Amino acid sequence: MFFHFIIALTFLGFCVWGYTNWSLSNSYFLQVVMAVTMIIIWVLLYIFGRLGRHTAKPKMRELKLFMESVLKTIDNK
Repeated sequence: MFFHFIIALTFLGFCVWGYTNWSLSNSYFLQVVMAVTMIIIWVLLYIFGRLGRHTAKPKMRELKLFMESVLKTIDNK
């Protein structure tokens, strides 16, 4: 989540900077390119996060079963 927050703040910063340059009739090409780049990076972070969750599911199920077996053992004593 920290990376998502940083990317969002960077995106907003480039948007404000771009709007400022646009209102002053200066070139704002760099700011637009960087804002679009931040959107692409955010999408990539989201995709990699979903892939990581999918990859970790079997291990999480294994840990859940282990936890349940330990709790049943403690409950039976």
